[in-house]
Amino acid sequence: MNDHQTTGRRLGALRASILLAGLAAGLVAVSAANPPQETVTATSGTRIQGGKASVEELVSEFLAALAARDRDALHRLRFSETEYREVIYPGAVEVGKPPRKVTQQGSDLAWGLLDTKSAYSEQALLSSHGGRKYRVVEMKFAEGEKDYAGYHAYKQLRLIVQSDDGAEVEIRTGSIGEVDGQYKFFSFIRD
Repeated sequence: MNDHQTTGRRLGALRASILLAGLAAGLVAVSAANPPQETVTATSGTRIQGGKASVEELVSEFLAALAARDRDALHRLRFSETEYREVIYPGAVEVGKPPRKVTQQGSDLAWGLLDTKSAYSEQALLSSHGGRKYRVVEMKFAEGEKDYAGYHAYKQLRLIVQSDDGAEVEIRTGSIGEVDGQYKFFSFIRD
């Protein structure tokens, strides 16, 4: 690939980022100008399905999905849309505070942006690491841990992994949440 093609790809990615940011800003402005009447709150009966029993088990499944180049398995390691809308998004408040009241429009916007960005990150992870078998050398969370009213967050996973040939690589990916002893990724967005 020559410098002109590389510059063209970078400009295309920049334009896409600017378009997404503009779309998000426009939706927020529309939402503020036309507040919806319907309010959605957390459903206390919503349970987390298919989570793993520990961060270590979740990371092991994450690496197995990458090794198998299995995008569906990777996607299943994330909170579902229902789990996000009914548990995670409303529960993203300080401990001791009631769940936030969430408008349908706000929930749609938050989920849409998170899901779209995460899908791109999933593809990037599979392109960079798909088909490779790794073992964990070191695991840390770049932004630490934090308790929220609805969950415990492990922010910005950073893995140092070693391949079969002994090479060490860093895999940077998104955050993990724990709800009622079930661990899943919020997303695979690494920043």
